[in-house]
Amino acid sequence: MESVIDGLLERVSAYPSPDTALKELEGIVSRQDDPEAFFRYIQDHHSRDFLLSLTGGAPAVARKASTNPLVWDCVFSGRVAGTKPEDNASLYYFSYLALLTVEYFKQKIALEEYTRELARVARNVIQAALSRVCASIDKNARLPFAVLALGKLGGGELTPLSDLDIVFVYESSEEAGTGWERYVADELVDSLRDLFEIDLRLRPDGRNAPIIIERKKYVQYLETRAGFWERQMLTRARFVAGPEEMCASLQREIDTFVYNQPVTRAQLESLREMRARIESKSRGILSTTFDVKSGAGGIVDIEFAAQAAQLVRASSDSRLRGTCMFALLRLLAEKETEREIWMGLYDAYVYYRHCMNAFRLFFDTSRNRLPESDEKREILDAWLGAVGAPANLESIGKLKRDVRHYYEEILNMLLREVPS
Repeated sequence: MESVIDGLLERVSAYPSPDTALKELEGIVSRQDDPEAFFRYIQDHHSRDFLLSLTGGAPAVARKASTNPLVWDCVFSGRVAGTKPEDNASLYYFSYLALLTVEYFKQKIALEEYTRELARVARNVIQAALSRVCASIDKNARLPFAVLALGKLGGGELTPLSDLDIVFVYESSEEAGTGWERYVADELVDSLRDLFEIDLRLRPDGRNAPIIIERKKYVQYLETRAGFWERQMLTRARFVAGPEEMCASLQREIDTFVYNQPVTRAQLESLREMRARIESKSRGILSTTFDVKSGAGGIVDIEFAAQAAQLVRASSDSRLRGTCMFALLRLLAEKETEREIWMGLYDAYVYYRHCMNAFRLFFDTSRNRLPESDEKREILDAWLGAVGAPANLESIGKLKRDVRHYYEEILNMLLREVPS
């Protein structure tokens, strides 16, 4: 055991915060029912390397994974691929979360693949949970209940340990009777909340409405009352669970609402106004450091610019429909006269997404502000260097100025393309 400990201590100095890595490692060992058996696992140098990468690079994931005592056995014995969400959702999710996070931290998979795989794992968990809940009502019934994903999950590029933006849509079913849809929704939320934070606020009428909506009413809402901001939001809408035919049909109706009508100058101006409100709310009272998501020149600038171009130009280029932000920015950069702008935004987007990963994985916070203390900023810079981020904190001032400039340039350019 002493040789194992000596090996861990020798390698821990290479991580962004050796003290954090050691503290998390000690916490994991202390939570083991059989520490001796755990040390036998990490006598293997691959297992030691994995554990150090997790505690040194993503202590928040290490703590989450430790809540299921089977995770370490599953990971160290190489059985992650054999786990199934329908058998043990917690084991499946935390094993894959740990495995994917270490591969990302060690640059074995790129940022885009990491976020895509996290979305796939979350989608599989939701599908298994919905099937389980529906089977508890009637094993033979195919209940017309679907889960619509929005935000990063809908876009297929999920941030680690972030909440899931979802909407529940159902159709009336004589076979299931009445009241089943509320039961399914409540049970599904309870099941998923063991693993994720669930955000249902993006449903029609928000907090003032029931957490489920009947399909015909949802379509009617889109046709008669939905605003332009909802068209923008629904560019990332994807069904992740439910009957295939129902999901495909409703997806077509959503896409018709989003893409099959022109964008006006007034709508683009409303987008600019909404961005200004988001930016205003992001200004900190207790903290003045840069908010990489909502601050001026942050991720929201990039997303709003890209989504505005998506809505304006998708009628003439169907490839712009239904794609993740990484791919959308690359597609927009194919226009020779705009290549520099969109690739500049792409590089900034990659850097900011790395930052958001650091906040959640290492600092274990959902806040998106840069650290105030020099010590934490040094740790963040070291962490970003470890994952291969394309910039550093010294250059972030220029980066956010460039992003804001590109954002304004794109909106002005789009305003000239659309009818008044």
